Amino acid sequence: SGSGAFATDFTVLVLCDVLSALEYAHNLCKVDGSPLGIVHRDVSPHDIFVTYRGDVKLVDFGVAKPIGSGRDTELGLVRGELTYVAPEQAEHRSVDGRADLFSVGVVMWECLALRGLFGAESRAATLNEALGEPLPPLAAIRPDLEPALTSICDRALERDPARRYPSAAAMRAELQALVLDRDATRAALARFVAGLFATERTERAALIQRAFVGDASVSGTQLELASAQCDASFASDRETRLNALPPEPLTTFREPPVPQRARLAVGLLSA
Repeated sequence: SGSGAFATDFTVLVLCDVLSALEYAHNLCKVDGSPLGIVHRDVSPHDIFVTYRGDVKLVDFGVAKPIGSGRDTELGLVRGELTYVAPEQAEHRSVDGRADLFSVGVVMWECLALRGLFGAESRAATLNEALGEPLPPLAAIRPDLEPALTSICDRALERDPARRYPSAAAMRAELQALVLDRDATRAALARFVAGLFATERTERAALIQRAFVGDASVSGTQLELASAQCDASFASDRETRLNALPPEPLTTFREPPVPQRARLAVGLLSA
């Protein structure tokens, strides 16, 4: 939109897909059929990617652990983005998939309220706010939103896990009912994301085209940076991150000779 706000329908669609990913992870099983009990533990906007086709990916399971796999955290250390972790995780109590639903609730609140949920400046103050201060109801910030939507967010943000949704699938079912036309919304989301990076994509295409025709002035490092800026590689499926990108290319990248640069260009053009 003209204000640059992320449309409510986009938020709902993205979160439905995030919840689908969490439901898949939460229900992963061992070869004998017993559940692994995977919990992401670090769901935040930094880990949600949207592609130019409007597809949504949840990434960075680096903090994820199976339930009961040992101590959840080192003493005094809270893993994950502090402003998004569930209270039970911050207090070093046992967690299950409902902890991820609290994190989704924070992401949802912030996307719809257009500001951060926790405003403290220090980690200690943020932790105190997250554990003890009353959370502002979304309806009080955005009275224009549907009550059904704000109530979903309120339930996800319950400090008591027993009062949240029992599963990602249950939360997704209620959210999905609010998306009238998923295909049209996804197409609109794709156009929105592509428009955000229109200049970068044009510049990348021009750079790749020069490399493809054998322009020796195009270095391998430039191609690496072009790939990183749009997250385009042989395996990335045109994903683009909505956060700040690394300012420098990988220092380990070695410039290939011209024929190899041309093959790399073909791969990037097809991404």
